[in-house]
Amino acid sequence: MKMGTIVTTQEPRSGPEGRAVLTAKRSNVQGSRSLVAGAADSLLLLAALVWAFASGVSAAEKPRIRFVAAYSPPLVFADANGKIAGVNVDLFNTAAQRAGYSVEWVVTQGNPVDVLLRGEADLFHALPLEPAPPASLYVTKPWIRAEYVALLLQGKDPMAPDLRTVMIDHPIDRVVQNRLFPHSIVSFVGTRDAGLQAICDGRADALITSPRISQSLARGLPPGCADKPMDWIERPNMSIPVAVGARREFAREAERIRSEIASIVTRGEGEGFYARYGLTVNRSFSSMVTLAEFETQRDRIWTMLMATLVLASLLLVALGVAITKNREARRARLAAESATRAKSDFLAVMSHEIRTPLHGCLGLTELLLQTPLSPEQRDLAELSARSASNLNSLLGDILDLNRIESAKLVLEPAPFDPAALVEQAAQMTRALLSAPQVEVLSDLSPSLPPYLTGDESRIRQVLLNLAMNATKFTTEGSITIRAAYEHGQLQTSVQDTGPGIAAGLRARIFEPFEQGDASSTRKHGGSGLGLAIAKQLIDLMQGEIGVNSEVGQGSTFWFNLPLPVGLAPAAEESPAERPAMQGTILLVEDNPVNRKVAARLLENLGLQVEVATDGEAALRMMESVAPGLILMDCQMPGMDGLEATRRIRSSEQRREVRTPIIALTADVSIENRERCRTAGMDDFLGKPLSVEALAGMLRRWLQLRTGDPERV
Repeated sequence: MKMGTIVTTQEPRSGPEGRAVLTAKRSNVQGSRSLVAGAADSLLLLAALVWAFASGVSAAEKPRIRFVAAYSPPLVFADANGKIAGVNVDLFNTAAQRAGYSVEWVVTQGNPVDVLLRGEADLFHALPLEPAPPASLYVTKPWIRAEYVALLLQGKDPMAPDLRTVMIDHPIDRVVQNRLFPHSIVSFVGTRDAGLQAICDGRADALITSPRISQSLARGLPPGCADKPMDWIERPNMSIPVAVGARREFAREAERIRSEIASIVTRGEGEGFYARYGLTVNRSFSSMVTLAEFETQRDRIWTMLMATLVLASLLLVALGVAITKNREARRARLAAESATRAKSDFLAVMSHEIRTPLHGCLGLTELLLQTPLSPEQRDLAELSARSASNLNSLLGDILDLNRIESAKLVLEPAPFDPAALVEQAAQMTRALLSAPQVEVLSDLSPSLPPYLTGDESRIRQVLLNLAMNATKFTTEGSITIRAAYEHGQLQTSVQDTGPGIAAGLRARIFEPFEQGDASSTRKHGGSGLGLAIAKQLIDLMQGEIGVNSEVGQGSTFWFNLPLPVGLAPAAEESPAERPAMQGTILLVEDNPVNRKVAARLLENLGLQVEVATDGEAALRMMESVAPGLILMDCQMPGMDGLEATRRIRSSEQRREVRTPIIALTADVSIENRERCRTAGMDDFLGKPLSVEALAGMLRRWLQLRTGDPERV
């Protein structure tokens, strides 16, 4: 610190001169020690121990800390008995006690910072923050702002090198002096009132003091001041922030005591410390209150901010984990979708390639059965038709399983007759039964309503799958198909007298490609898909399916479906009432076998047939032939059926005529159906063709073509 020449003129001050060590001891501690030291009476000793336990840890047991202090009345001074006292002394004694410490005050005439550095004290309660304290000391946050003023004789230059300044010897006073009168000659006095007298006596030109000097001035000017007019100097840079300083090893103690000071202030207890000495709260104390409250609020905000940051960090981490998992799930989903698409594409191609020749096999066999045949020839033709039909059924099972797994199978509920459905299933089972000694029975409950609403074709498929499974394992006895309607559910079962199923095998019998006995593949045949498809269809229709079986006692496969009672559908024409079909059909088909089959089937229905081998030929024939309906194959070399349909629909916009176009294809996937509709086709027929399906489709669209008022 840069200062002018210092002439020490020590004024008489109360209390001992030089370095004094004053220890504040509590009387109750002294009493406890005397009781313990001179205990002759067990009752008194017991009382002392009870008192010590009730009052917690005694002062003698509390950790001791040494505070260094420089006299700064009325905040720090020595009373008439030489004991250190003052507002700051009482305040820090209380704070230390609440923090769990006992205090020893070390008073010095020199710089308290030097006392700390020498290790002769542990803490200093009033360390100014400017200039910066030595790096070897720990400094808390400020706990007060010390307010200062200066008195200057009028006409004196504050920057003059011969200016004489008086003040008490305190670090804060030195900071203020160096800011206001950096070149002055400094003298130290014991009290600020003594400094004011020095100006009045002509021994000083300026005084560094606190605003409390105004109380002395209010009582009247000291002798000799009447002809000494003075200026009152008060500036912003004379408000000095003050903190608790400590040796590094006492940093924790400094922070705890500083925290207790803030608590005392915010609880409104500080006024009492000033009142003990007849003082009122000044601006310095007000600033301490404001600072403590600000710090409390700041700490709360900081805690909330940190909690928010921690929460935000956790949320960000959770978000990052979620994003990572979402990306992984998305990659897995895309990979699964890609695999599903690849499987679907493969099945669509294989379905087309298998169904195309299969269509020829079934069609030619059906045409053969319509010709005169010997009994042996008819038997062979029927076996050929049955084999082709089984192959077509297996292919349908594979495609159905793929559609169900890909969630692409759509149910088509409509009113149907449940009794007729069961009877039809029984008839088909009898027709396909390879063991004539097995009897196929139907048992219909009177509870069956005339009509239910559901997907009749899918329910029939499930029922036939269960019945055909029974025919594989039943070589004698009977197969009974039962149906009832209870509690809003269609309750259906297929009971056989076969060998039964072991308990350990029943759990996986509805899994794809599973059979009750691996050896049954050769003995009984089958792909193991029928029961799996049955279960998945029942699940899709929100029903239940299961099996009851015991080895040697046959099996009962059952399913329950929640189906509402339906209304009777509109009456259909009987075959005898239907008018004979007539008109010209344009058949567009590139496969010569399939052309021959489809053409012969159409001719047998009484229709004229024109044949085109590809899409371009179909467009040319549309110029010369006005067909009542077009059967359009989809996959053909050159111009395929989809492009040919788009060209036909485009040309029809000019002629204002629309010819029904029915897709005729071996690719029966939902995606292909949608492509056909988008291209402009009106309906869809899958290969291999059946005479019933073909006749029904033609009758419907030819009737619409010849004047039915509404087209679908």
